[in-house]
Amino acid sequence: MNTLKDLILSLPLPKKIKMSILALEIAKKYWKKVVEPHLCQISNPLAFEEGTLLVGVSNHYALQILSSRSLEIIEKLEKKVPTTLRPLFKEIKFKYIFEEHKEKMNFYKKKLPENKIRFENIQDPELKSLFEKAFKSYLNIFKI
Repeated sequence: MNTLKDLILSLPLPKKIKMSILALEIAKKYWKKVVEPHLCQISNPLAFEEGTLLVGVSNHYALQILSSRSLEIIEKLEKKVPTTLRPLFKEIKFKYIFEEHKEKMNFYKKKLPENKIRFENIQDPELKSLFEKAFKSYLNIFKI
């Protein structure tokens, strides 16, 4: 059985897209080996586009440390890339991801039936529907 990655790579997609898929897979697979354990727990490769790896970091201090080590991380990742695909990683950008917000959203999701009751108190059906959709979208943004 083929994996989703194999299926995507077999499609007639532009080379740039296929390289992005491979680069992100390499970054995710080797992230724990490239970055120290305490930094690995609060960071995660999110995307890759045109030589730039985007990494989400949930701590400002860790973001600064990782930023200062970006060249070292690129070198380590490049060693994991097959020689025929090098150079693949040219730059790393780090983005602060607010994890505490995610914890708050878990609280709201647990309380969802209670919040739904509050929406049911809204008399206007159109307004009620908009509030429910907005709240569900808000929860889905953080994949909670």
